[in-house]
Amino acid sequence: MECCKFPGKIHLVKDEVDEQQLVQEGIVCQDFERQKALGMDIEHLKSQRICLIQLASKENAVLWACHQGTFRDKLPPYLLSILYGDVLKVGHSLGVF
Repeated sequence: MECCKFPGKIHLVKDEVDEQQLVQEGIVCQDFERQKALGMDIEHLKSQRICLIQLASKENAVLWACHQGTFRDKLPPYLLSILYGDVLKVGHSLGVF
């Protein structure tokens, strides 16, 4: 299988401060809002909660580390706004949660 590399920018969000900075910069928000669809992936262990949520366009990928800090108890506001928003989220086996 041929190897491929994501050509865009990868953003790691570990806590609310990281997410607030991402939103204030505005680049990812503008990019995600103009998309018809976003790629989505969720990493988890059956015995535990979701560990990582990934959303990506062609230009930006955001990885929310949900297994630590305040994200253990509640999802961050910007991520929730995307999940509940109208942009189509596309991934494999997302309906099993």
